[in-house]
Amino acid sequence: MPDKKSLSRLTRSLAIGTSAGAIALQVGCAPVPTAGTPTVTASGGTVLTVASQAEGQACRQAIRTRSLSSVVSLMTNFPSSSCIPFVVNTLPPSTVAAIPASAIAGLDPSIRGQLPRAVARGGGGAVESSSTQALAQSILNPEDRPGTSGY
Repeated sequence: MPDKKSLSRLTRSLAIGTSAGAIALQVGCAPVPTAGTPTVTASGGTVLTVASQAEGQACRQAIRTRSLSSVVSLMTNFPSSSCIPFVVNTLPPSTVAAIPASAIAGLDPSIRGQLPRAVARGGGGAVESSSTQALAQSILNPEDRPGTSGY
């Protein structure tokens, strides 16, 4: 009989401990906006803090429509918006490739640093330099290099 009683206590302790841990994790992981700070809640429950209501409106527009014009508008009107990396990372590749280099160049450096490398380098698409192309060519066509053999 003592075995059942200690097993029951152990089970109860585990259940309560697990429940208390789950509650602490849920509360601890959720970002708590301060009073008066405008926020935008994106898909998946991501909360983005914005500086103004106008920036929040532009961010919501870009998230909702995912159109090139709304994304470029957000980038040019609010170049230091913390919303920009989230928006760019959720866009389809064709829209990202169409973002003009001028819009990316005008971004705050800290925001530009959060963008994918191909985008942050100065255009939506990956811009390859001539040296990168030459290196790729030499790897793909080793017979073009004198003094080397592919065998």
